[in-house]
Formats: sequence, structure tokens, C-alpha cells
Amino acid sequence: MSSRVGAVIADDLEGRRCVFLAGLYRAEREIAEKLKALAIGRPRWPVIDADKAIPWVEQRAKLVLADSQREAVRAALASKVVVITGGPGVGKTTLVTPSSRSCSRRPWAIALCAPTGACRQTSL
Repeated sequence: MSSRVGAVIADDLEGRRCVFLAGLYRAEREIAEKLKALAIGRPRWPVIDADKAIPWVEQRAKLVLADSQREAVRAALASKVVVITGGPGVGKTTLVTPSSRSCSRRPWAIALCAPTGACRQTSL
């Protein structure tokens, strides 16, 4: 594949032929591979009891999670890597709050990144 500006790559996604800008295609593939590598194996930290953590965070943050959000928080607390996606107003930030606050009394570092390129790493 040429590295010239404007080069494209065609690929099949879920049975559909798609065309991508070459640089973005390669970047997304590399990010996906790195996320898969980070997610391998069990977390190096003790299990967080979601049944205790979720109500604790809801009370502190003064919010009530929907059932689907509670399940997402459970998955986040049990995973080494979590990717939260969705359009504006679907509750991404609402999910980050309980997941990160549940770890607030732990000696772990949490890294949050947004597609805008804004990243923040917090040592808790």
C-alpha cells in the first residue's frame, strides 16, 4: 500500500465492503491489537464486589444507574481494559464515574482516554 496522502484501503466489515483512509485504518488496527494484548489474562488486583460498590457510588454521586449501566459497571470492575462507545448523551460519562470512583480507595492507576485525544492518568 502506498503511503501517499489520500491513499485508501478497502476491507470487509461484518459482510459489508468498506473503504478507509489508509492512515486511520492502520491506526485503528494497531490500537485494537494493543487493547487485545492489554486485556489478556486476569486483572492483577483483587476483585471489587460490584454489589457493594455500585450502591456506594450511586449514593455518593447522587445518581441512579439503569440496569444496563449497572451491568456495564460490573464488566468494567472485572476487566483490565474497557472500551465505552456511543453517541452523545447515551451515558458514557455516567458509566465512567461509578467505575472510577469504585476504585478511588485503591492504590491503582487508572488511565482514561477520549477519541479527541484527551488522556488522563490518575494514580488513586
